[in-house]
Amino acid sequence: MELNRKVIAARALLDWSQKDLEKESGISLGTISKFESGVSSSLQRGTERAIKDSFMRYGIEIVEGGVREVTTVTRTYKGDPITIYLQLLSEVHTELSKEENKALLIMYADDAKSPDLVDKKYLSLRSDGIQMRQLVCEGSTCIKGSLEEYRLIPKKYFTNVVTLIFGDFVATVAGDGKKILVIKDPLIAHRDKNTFEYLWEIGQKPTSSTAEVRYV
Repeated sequence: MELNRKVIAARALLDWSQKDLEKESGISLGTISKFESGVSSSLQRGTERAIKDSFMRYGIEIVEGGVREVTTVTRTYKGDPITIYLQLLSEVHTELSKEENKALLIMYADDAKSPDLVDKKYLSLRSDGIQMRQLVCEGSTCIKGSLEEYRLIPKKYFTNVVTLIFGDFVATVAGDGKKILVIKDPLIAHRDKNTFEYLWEIGQKPTSSTAEVRYV
């Protein structure tokens, strides 16, 4: 099967229009239309990668023989820590906008380390009805959201590995923050949600905040 037919088949599995693919991949509608119709016989490597990655984020993989659904999707963001974290939050925003349960669970993060751009993105998420809960380390006083949205975790259980759980996705910030691994797998997401809820139950609600910037 030619690549242009695979792209059409992948869109069909997701019930996407060409406009949907443009939005998800960042590739222009004209380029997509010309390629699918055969007017353009090939794509630049970066363009092909962007299209394939957009399908992979939703569990559709283009393979040698055609297309297939996959239950686990891995995506990696690499680069400047703030830039890639904002990219991740944009993905969170897109995914949760489709969900009835618009919940973002954040494990092992520190509001004191959130720069202005991240704060603005969090406010954007909240303004669209996305509910956030967060596990922070005991002793933390920089609480930017409502105190009800936080639990203090004993230091011996606090890993300093920021993890976001949203829908069927789990995203983990690796190493020095220059890489984020995103996995789509309902079982893994369910497991980590249970871990979050357990730590939430044993954690203590903060009683005050010293944060100068608040989300509420």
